[in-house]
Amino acid sequence: GVKRHQVDNARKLFERWQTLLAGNHAPGDDVDRAKDRGVARRVLVLDHCTPTPDQDAGSITALNLMLMFRQAGFQVTFAAEDNFVYMPGYTLALQRAGIEVLYAPYVTSVRQHLERAGGRYDVVLMFRPGVAQRHLDSVRALCGGAKIVYHSSDIHFLRMQREAALTQSASIASDAADMRARELGYVAAADAVIVHSTAERDLLQELAPGSNVCVFQWAIPIRGTEAGFGQRSDIVFVGGYQHPPNADAAIHFVQDIFPRIRARLPAVKFLAVGSNPPA
Repeated sequence: GVKRHQVDNARKLFERWQTLLAGNHAPGDDVDRAKDRGVARRVLVLDHCTPTPDQDAGSITALNLMLMFRQAGFQVTFAAEDNFVYMPGYTLALQRAGIEVLYAPYVTSVRQHLERAGGRYDVVLMFRPGVAQRHLDSVRALCGGAKIVYHSSDIHFLRMQREAALTQSASIASDAADMRARELGYVAAADAVIVHSTAERDLLQELAPGSNVCVFQWAIPIRGTEAGFGQRSDIVFVGGYQHPPNADAAIHFVQDIFPRIRARLPAVKFLAVGSNPPA
């Protein structure tokens, strides 16, 4: 009866697709690799939290780097190594872009995941010194020959040195010295380091000779405008204010620079735009 069509169609399906099917894994065999059989290389991306690209520029950079890896033919796996939290909206957006996201309760630590699947990665990308401090040794031990890319996001010890000089804080100066030793160690240990400016590259190459430091400018698409310069007005500062230098810069501008501008342009407005602004 009608059931016979199922048998006939199964035979026709096999005959039509047997060349491709021959390259598939046997049922139940290495399911993890089978699900990514369409890609040749895999990258693990570790950051302290899930990217929130509508809130800060660092998240936009992290997201766009992952999308570039996708375009280059990599399967991308992301872990928010500090909490492994599923963030409604943000986690789903990564998944919809084809990025595999590790989160609790399925994965609860980086080492747990690497002990099970570390050998599958060709590249591991780590953002910021705290992530490198917690996981660099595990990645080296459990990811075979994977290349390690360290994204500095910022030269933290340089920022801390400037803060110590500004505040005359011996405690911050001590922390800056400790951070300097750690950051330069991560730079030296990585196969490649990403920075955002030639000044950062030159400084790290001077302090960590032989390191492979690459300038990779902000991976942020900028929307154009049809309005000419003469049609525009006012001044805008954009930044996430959880990053202390951004708040410091906005306050410094308002207190020390903006009055001089107002003296010549009395109607000009200053707009401080960004997430998490302090009072």
